Amino acid sequence: MPPLPDLPFYLVNAFAPTLHKGNQAAVVVLQQDDPRENDDDWHRAVAADFGFSETAFLVPTEPAEASTPTYKVQFWTPTTEVPMCGHATFASAFALLNNVHAPGAAVVSDIVAFKIRDGRTLHAKLVGPRGQGARVALDFPVTTVETTSHGEGNGKRLAEAVIKAIPALREEDIVAVGECDRGFGGGIVVEIDGRVDLEKLQVDPSPFVSNCRVKVPSRGPVVNRSINGTERARHGSDDHHSARG
Repeated sequence: MPPLPDLPFYLVNAFAPTLHKGNQAAVVVLQQDDPRENDDDWHRAVAADFGFSETAFLVPTEPAEASTPTYKVQFWTPTTEVPMCGHATFASAFALLNNVHAPGAAVVSDIVAFKIRDGRTLHAKLVGPRGQGARVALDFPVTTVETTSHGEGNGKRLAEAVIKAIPALREEDIVAVGECDRGFGGGIVVEIDGRVDLEKLQVDPSPFVSNCRVKVPSRGPVVNRSINGTERARHGSDDHHSARG
């Protein structure tokens, strides 16, 4: 069997206009029919080599819409695959729009689409000029939250878990509580009285983990939120530092 080709990868500082700041992620771009696409051990090893919280692996696939470059994306920590990662999604869009689909490339586009594990499609659009500090708008799916009274039944149990996780929070500070299906597992959403200073709240997630149905809360969906980033390094397939199988 001939050796597999080297793969281009990109190291991106998401949410930061300068180097060495923000939230770092690695992005590896595979070709269609690359056997490494379905090799979990390979994904895990490469993510461990990078050592970031998440590494995104992209494989081009059929366009979600005509003329829109579309990629299947997998997110891996150094030990396991995760269903979704916000900053690695941005890093992927930044790398593609600034390099793979920039002027001079075979396919030039200001928009890319990503198909994630649960089958949904996310979109990213370049906002303004390309280059370091480029801004990208991400269009994430919006989910429905089913709110319930926090004084009885499941709502009461959710509220009790929230208060245990945030000792400084009082029951009267909770306006509403609800559960949502994010497409890859449930989550909870809590509305807190506007007079509470969120920056001063300290959260201990263990009460959520120990509760059989309550999941650790995550940030809700972001729709068309413009963010920027900086590409820290790029190594093409002719560089000894490119990803190998």
